[in-house]
Amino acid sequence: MNKLKYIVMVSVFCFLFRPDIIAQINQSEVSSEERKIKISWEEVGGAVSYKILIKDLQGNTIISKDADSNNLIVELQPDTYRIRIGSVNKFGKLGSWSDWADLVIEKPLLEQPGKENGKETVKEPEITGTSVFAFKIGIGASYFDIQPDWDEYYKDTFNAYSLDIAYAFRRVNFPSFLKFMKYTGMDIESNYVKFSGKKEFNRVESDMTSIISGMNVFVMTNFDFPLNFALRGGGGLAYTILDYKKYDPAWNLTEKGSDSTYAYYYKAGLSVECRIYSRFFIEAYADYYLINYKTYDFKTLRYSCLAGIRF
Repeated sequence: MNKLKYIVMVSVFCFLFRPDIIAQINQSEVSSEERKIKISWEEVGGAVSYKILIKDLQGNTIISKDADSNNLIVELQPDTYRIRIGSVNKFGKLGSWSDWADLVIEKPLLEQPGKENGKETVKEPEITGTSVFAFKIGIGASYFDIQPDWDEYYKDTFNAYSLDIAYAFRRVNFPSFLKFMKYTGMDIESNYVKFSGKKEFNRVESDMTSIISGMNVFVMTNFDFPLNFALRGGGGLAYTILDYKKYDPAWNLTEKGSDSTYAYYYKAGLSVECRIYSRFFIEAYADYYLINYKTYDFKTLRYSCLAGIRF
């Protein structure tokens, strides 16, 4: 089982860090007389041709064409579109696609009288962004599986709730040598968890309530289809309240009280996101938490399901 987990993790890691073989669209030109647009992009090594796909904001395909070079002239009405480029290798196989980008075609404006006899002029179309959604908020529930040696004292629990606010750097225009950063992001998470203590003879029983909050960095895929994957890691602070009880041999309560403490925690994990109707998502997490208490490190696995909205 451990070997299988290792193989899956390595496979996902390699897939997340695959090279982005399509360069971002970097320029465009307009021919005002012919009302046509010339779109150009950086050449891709090993590509013999390209596939150009343009859709409107409703998802309808407007243009789907092939090009033998790194530019194409198309005719489009003024509007906002979505565009991406795919490369084709020498075996005729379509490789990786670029990210979706906005293609904004503005309405032409008439020049002032006396200039060009009133011919129309237009601005160059603006290609912006690499993804529509970069910010998301999700809430959900978790199951915490306590690892040794703390599993002798506390029960696993479903009584856990999570809030996650994330921002992906997809809209940031990085220089070419930092292009990989568009697959990264940061998120702030908060968990409320209640653990019930196990009763044992001649031992103090305690219930534990923890509020775990911190920040993570993540690396994620940016597929056009609904499923995407992310590796994340980070840390923060865990505030824990212990409600303890002591019993005599006849299980009569003899003492009770409470105490609290702060401790740092560290985490690492994997998540799978499924997009629903573009703006909504469901995300499943598997994370490893280590809370650095003064006595012993508290180790647990967290399995979560969150739902939310993307902006």
